[in-house]
Amino acid sequence: MTPGLRLPPRPQLSSIARPMKIDSATSTCIILAPGKYPAPAVIVYGGKDLPVFGRTGGQWLSTQIPSGLKGRVVFVLPKDFSQKKPPVKCFEIELTACLKELWNNISPTKINSYSLCGYSRGGERVYKYFSGPVDWKILGLIDPVTPPDENLLDGVKSKIRCVYSMENWGGAGGNPGGAIWTFHEHLLEQKVNMVTCDGKARVQHRDMPAKFFNTYGSDLIP
Repeated sequence: MTPGLRLPPRPQLSSIARPMKIDSATSTCIILAPGKYPAPAVIVYGGKDLPVFGRTGGQWLSTQIPSGLKGRVVFVLPKDFSQKKPPVKCFEIELTACLKELWNNISPTKINSYSLCGYSRGGERVYKYFSGPVDWKILGLIDPVTPPDENLLDGVKSKIRCVYSMENWGGAGGNPGGAIWTFHEHLLEQKVNMVTCDGKARVQHRDMPAKFFNTYGSDLIP
């Protein structure tokens, strides 16, 4: 760098008039940045079958979020790394890496709340990090796998927002007496804020993220 030459200040994201996507080949997450701040940040972990839907990890999840929310919320979407040996799935990315990448791109002073969501197997990250390292406004369960203990989230049940379908899980635990079915019943007993998407209200597993954000999107915003 030439002596005396100063780099121009980094542009402030708050000056951007529309939402933007922050991504690179080496980033662990896709960040969808809104057009104005302060804004809430929502980390959304995907499941193991996302490549089947034609895109991997956060790439597919980014298509399931309503455009209105993208203009008001910072979304952090962990990615799959199929080129690594062994491959790294989006639900295996550590939360600390996601927060570091978020704060490297958007100042924490521009974030007014944090929420954590898990879709399918991504629910494992909600069960692991529900108590921190930041104070979560909302804990989103999107047709999730079961926790190691059905009582795990009882102490934070007021923060839970959930969409669930037993029919989507069937023989994988959604039948009466199965692990998914039992956890769903426990959530009902705890009176968590949940929508059950079975019978005439059936929503396919791949459509559950869109169902969640259309149902609970406003709860993510302070």
